[in-house]
Amino acid sequence: MKKHILIFLLLAMAFVACNKEKALPYYQPGEAVTLNSSTTSVVLSAANADQKVMVLSWTDPRLAVDTANYKFVVEIAPNGTHFAKPFSYTVNGGQYGIGVPGADLNNMLIAWGAGYGAATDLEIRVKSSYANNNDLKISNVLNVKVSAYAVPFTLNASAAGPLTPTVATKDHIFTVLSWNAPDYGSSKASYIIQYALAGTNFAAPKEIVIAADSVRRSLTGLEVYQMAANSGIALNTTGAVEMRVKAVVGGTGQVSYSSVQTLKISPVEMTLYMYIAGDFQGWDPAAAPKIASSDGVNYEGYAWVPAGGNGEFKMTSQADWNGTNYGGSSTATGGVLDPAGGSLKWPALGAYYRLKVNMNTKAWTITKTDWGLIGSATPGGWDKSTPMVYEVATGKWKATVLMTTGEFKFRANNSWDIDLGAAGTYLDYGKSNIPITAGLKTITLDLSNPLKYTYSIQ
Repeated sequence: MKKHILIFLLLAMAFVACNKEKALPYYQPGEAVTLNSSTTSVVLSAANADQKVMVLSWTDPRLAVDTANYKFVVEIAPNGTHFAKPFSYTVNGGQYGIGVPGADLNNMLIAWGAGYGAATDLEIRVKSSYANNNDLKISNVLNVKVSAYAVPFTLNASAAGPLTPTVATKDHIFTVLSWNAPDYGSSKASYIIQYALAGTNFAAPKEIVIAADSVRRSLTGLEVYQMAANSGIALNTTGAVEMRVKAVVGGTGQVSYSSVQTLKISPVEMTLYMYIAGDFQGWDPAAAPKIASSDGVNYEGYAWVPAGGNGEFKMTSQADWNGTNYGGSSTATGGVLDPAGGSLKWPALGAYYRLKVNMNTKAWTITKTDWGLIGSATPGGWDKSTPMVYEVATGKWKATVLMTTGEFKFRANNSWDIDLGAAGTYLDYGKSNIPITAGLKTITLDLSNPLKYTYSIQ
């Protein structure tokens, strides 16, 4: 029996040894395709954004499979970059060409940092392969010159005026600016609103910051008033302000501008106040000295702080405690306001101070002042101030001086850092000398009404 089994196994092995496996199929390698373009130069614009501005075509790679298994990758890159970061299109099957839209080319150029209107040299090639990327071959390289463009966009205003903000309407929304975001594909822009007096061609525009990714901005009455003041539109007249949106592409920095929108503004006087209430005057905002602003940002004014008390105070937005009440940090020269902060502190008591506040930065500054007279008509001439005395009872500075015919100004701290001169109805900083005739004169300086400083000569 064992003999029979052995014979059977030997015969089976012999049979297997006599049957060879069939050879695997052999596929002829394909060819690198030849790439052609319908153009060697393209000037892009909004008019051809949706058009196929360049048609690329290539030859058959002659792969040994059905064309459904062909794969082509078109690569486009700036000249000299060796296709390090190309823009690409993938084409599957037996399609031997594509049309490239103008918008695609423009988006590529913007992403690569090309300037608007500047001609950029591009390189184009095609990679051909089987669908599984085997037998990959690269075509010839074409050179094409392409010029990018700034996508136009439009600025609109919900109300164009005439706009007349007042103290009562300073917080109301007067107009809403909106614009369509220019499309640069994956590249995104940030925006800044610029404005200037109409007819100046934005020679020195002012700017309004926009929240990231926003394409609209509401303007309050106060902001409209500030625009008129910054543009030089006189009170009680009507003027025009031109506005545009500046778009800056993130990462690459190209700059473009929207269409221009005009606002007509008729400003009236709008003086805003903050109140300096503290221990020195009984913590009563309604009776407190004030600082004032004509633009809603920069405030200034003066306050007498008598000796005694703890030297604490706050600045209030209203003549009561029902608005925003600012405390914050205090140093010998000022600090930073904070509505959640503790009381502010005077540097010293028994002094007359000039206070200034910037409501954009919330910084406040303080300067102790002692006033005097200076000029050709004064005993000290233009070299030395003649001191004045502060009268607590009247809240005014006063000096009785033998003057000669000539001119004088008011000066603080025997220094030219702070001086007041004639500027129409009210005194203003750094303005004209004041003429005076000879004689014993009593001269009074009144700084109690912020931004409306006056004097008298008797």
